[in-house]
Amino acid sequence: MTRGGVRLGAISTAAIFMLCVQSAEAGTAMLVVQQPATTSAGIFDASGRLVRTLWSGRPVAGGKLELQWDGRDDEGAAVPVSGAYSARVLAHDIHYVWEGVIGNTSSDRTGPGRHRAFNVINDMATDAQGRSVYVVGYNEQQPAIHLFQAASPQRQTPLAHDDYMRTFHRVATDGVLVYAANAGTRFNPETFVIALGGREFGEHRFANGAAVMPALQRGNRWDSVIDRGETEDTAASGLAVQRTGVLLFVAHRGANEIRLFDKRDGRPAGRIEVGEPGDIKVAPDDSLWVICGIAGKRAVAHYRMEEGLWVRSSVLTDGLTDPVAVGVSPLTGDVIVADAAREQLLAFDHNGRPLWTLGSEGGYRSGGPEVRQDRLWLSAGPTYIAFATDGSFWVGDPGNVRNLHFSPSRQLLGQIMYLPKNYVAAVDRTDPRRVFSHFLEFRVDYSPPLQSSWTLVRNWAAGQDVDRSGTFSGVRDVATLNNGRTYAVVLRDNRKEREVVELASAGLRSTGIRLRAGEQIEADGSMRSQRQADSLRVLERPLAGFAGNGNPQWGPEVEVARIDGLQRGDPYPRNVPLVAGVNDATTPRTASGVLVSFDAGLGSGFHLGGILPGTTRWLWRASPAGTWQIDLGGMITSRDGTYETGRGVQYAGNTVRTSGRHIVYGYHGEAWNGGQANQWLHFYDNGLFIGQFGRPVYPAANRTSSLPESAGNAFSPELVTVDGRLYLWHNDESVHGGVHRWRIENTDSLVMLEAPISPR
Repeated sequence: MTRGGVRLGAISTAAIFMLCVQSAEAGTAMLVVQQPATTSAGIFDASGRLVRTLWSGRPVAGGKLELQWDGRDDEGAAVPVSGAYSARVLAHDIHYVWEGVIGNTSSDRTGPGRHRAFNVINDMATDAQGRSVYVVGYNEQQPAIHLFQAASPQRQTPLAHDDYMRTFHRVATDGVLVYAANAGTRFNPETFVIALGGREFGEHRFANGAAVMPALQRGNRWDSVIDRGETEDTAASGLAVQRTGVLLFVAHRGANEIRLFDKRDGRPAGRIEVGEPGDIKVAPDDSLWVICGIAGKRAVAHYRMEEGLWVRSSVLTDGLTDPVAVGVSPLTGDVIVADAAREQLLAFDHNGRPLWTLGSEGGYRSGGPEVRQDRLWLSAGPTYIAFATDGSFWVGDPGNVRNLHFSPSRQLLGQIMYLPKNYVAAVDRTDPRRVFSHFLEFRVDYSPPLQSSWTLVRNWAAGQDVDRSGTFSGVRDVATLNNGRTYAVVLRDNRKEREVVELASAGLRSTGIRLRAGEQIEADGSMRSQRQADSLRVLERPLAGFAGNGNPQWGPEVEVARIDGLQRGDPYPRNVPLVAGVNDATTPRTASGVLVSFDAGLGSGFHLGGILPGTTRWLWRASPAGTWQIDLGGMITSRDGTYETGRGVQYAGNTVRTSGRHIVYGYHGEAWNGGQANQWLHFYDNGLFIGQFGRPVYPAANRTSSLPESAGNAFSPELVTVDGRLYLWHNDESVHGGVHRWRIENTDSLVMLEAPISPR
């Protein structure tokens, strides 16, 4: 490096640039770049304040690089000619590597075969050909019915078409047709049953079926449905079909009956009067097992045909408290019942004699957060039991968002896992091997490829009264402090308050410490927040120690920085639609002490700013509002640090994170250009732009395939450094069904050039 160049990372023996500074003259400075680089340039005053950004994200091929300055600041006002100014160029060869996601067992890293959905698997059915079909309920604008082969359970094929007005929540198959029951949605409460068949699993035409929304040519149209109802109360509570017989069974809990249909032509074939029927399954002899209500209690009853009538022949009650799913072995006729109260599977022979129990009684209501294969959380959502023809069976474990495959002797054969409606991601800032999705904790090894690096180890919703089912519930701001204990923040009282909790060995320990919106625990344990009125005040409570019970204790709140006389174009939160815990105003600090302010709204002016503690003016302002350029495919071609405010965007930015001297903010961009922008903008803590990465999501493409670098509603990022490498983790609503990781590669290539320059 020649005089005037300062390398900002570790000095590399394989330097990719050689830059030198020539003499500066009034309004002009000349640099020589001997290797290709990406550059950003600005004018700084003697105090290090960024006066004017000249350009951002400009690639240069090498050679002479001339800077010209007209003596004006970013607002167009002339600067005092008596001041001392310097021109600085930030040059680098940083690139952004999308590594994939954790929390998803799919064999394909991208593409149409990945398991992914807005919800967990609601129900599953298998046939003699080794095909398993599952349904996932409401699934936004993606198909809700999926198939996988026994030989490759980690690769699925979507069936039928997406339909955001339907909730397919029950499924059954006889090996020829697949039947699925729609429970309706708030958009359209109509309910019905469809069937799919043939080589391509096209829609089966029932002779007694009817079309719904026939005027539509795609999307919400179904050509042939049966068991049609008008409200969500009429939805099927169970669905089963005879393998050799001709009957399809549709349970209706509200009507106290199981309706019978001819499984091919859809003709009504009678009814069975049953009290509050739920899940139903057909036995090898085509008889029927039903979860139902008997004498005010939930039980499992066996029905068989006798002299042309369906009669109840036996009842299982031994050890059952709240049976919610039932499965029947095609080999032995043995019955497995999932009991949500006990959080266990209970097996009986075909005569009703108890055989075995699988699972730790009580599941995660006690015993700590440790996740094991013998600890199930059946009560946390819809569950199912689906037998394969070899006697193995699948069971849904919704509380741990996994689907476990057991052999007939109850040995774990494998699992299918993906993270549904994943809105909350976190990383322990002092131990980045701990990565979180809502209340699930994964252990991550940063050495191997990402797909093989993770293990689900804990479920921190265990035994807690926290709202574990809420859209934005989960642990945030995770940090292991200097007492060796780990703390986090959870939402309380319908997202109105936030509380500090300890991640203790026995589970989440409530500290009783409530936080205001925007207060955030930093990696060093300090508590920082900001307030806006006529001025922007950054407030901090330093960590003072710990109480005898381990609760953190903070000192008095002090003002660490302030911006007086806020201007319309200043980068502070204004007119931002707040979603609790998602885009609260925060002010992270960089390694050089710069406090970072971010405006996630749609205002004009700047959206990112830096403040030095103890000062009352902006050190720099960056990321001005504007519009990105896009190509014919909708991909962004102008990656220059601009903050997009056009193209129909409704919810633009989310939050900002720092690690070392690096700053990254998120721009999920709901409704941007008819999709979502899914962008991350990277700056250095002197205000100069480094890069922009991410891939927009468009519904038409996302319906059929998980594209690399894409994510939906990715507004929960964490920026960490591990072994000198910078990583960004973030959530994903359902594009990839996991927590994403980007590797920000070659950060040690950052070089800063500086030369004196005078206003013209």
